[in-house]
Amino acid sequence: MSRYFFSIEFDGAFFSGWQIQPDAPTVEGAIEEALGLLFQQPMDIIGQGRTDAGVHAKAQVAHIDISPDDWHRFRKTTANNPEEDQSLLCHRLNRLLGPTIYISTIREVKDDAHARFDALSRSYSYRIVTEPSPLRTHQSWNAGGNWNFEVLNELADQIVGEYDFDSLSKTNPENYTTLCKIEESRWIIEGDELFYKVTANRFLRNMVRRLVGTMWQMQDQNMVTSNTVSWIHDRKDHQIYTAPAHALCLVRVHYPSEIFI
Repeated sequence: MSRYFFSIEFDGAFFSGWQIQPDAPTVEGAIEEALGLLFQQPMDIIGQGRTDAGVHAKAQVAHIDISPDDWHRFRKTTANNPEEDQSLLCHRLNRLLGPTIYISTIREVKDDAHARFDALSRSYSYRIVTEPSPLRTHQSWNAGGNWNFEVLNELADQIVGEYDFDSLSKTNPENYTTLCKIEESRWIIEGDELFYKVTANRFLRNMVRRLVGTMWQMQDQNMVTSNTVSWIHDRKDHQIYTAPAHALCLVRVHYPSEIFI
């Protein structure tokens, strides 16, 4: 049995999130269905984490175990060429998946490598426009008005480090902790667009969207606080704002190099 990492790009507008759900199209479900057709049996993939309905990914990662018998069934031959096998699997998967999901790479990893537990960090990007843009409707948030770039970056800078983000996340009984270590948190301007870039060792459910929404609301009201990170701890439910899902994109998952073969 060998383990492989898939790097996956997808347009979340067409799916109800990553994780398989009954009677709803999901990214995980679409990939497992395609794998089942190619290997002629159920195949299970494990993602590095979940994404909400509407959220996009440039580089979602999932792992899969494939046995020699699975490869023989896929190839219809006993010939063995690992690099060709992986390339052929990638090609055939993409033909089945269509234009909304794309497997960019398939890489063999060590048998105990895990897409979720071995991830060192995840990076997200949130895209904002301030005027209607039909071409970007499904990939950006038209927040309206103007932005206060200095205030937004002051708020973003305050959360770099390890903090408890319980008040800015959706309740999840599976969380063993609500501490997250933020490595990067900044706003950048590119043309007529504003992006929030954030990297952390882990993210809680809805955390990035609530960070964006709350910072946007605070800068609009000029509510900058000199008390570092008090705004992520002292917010009440009615003071927390959640930005729309469709402007959020997972752009990178970083792993230790030694897990790759």
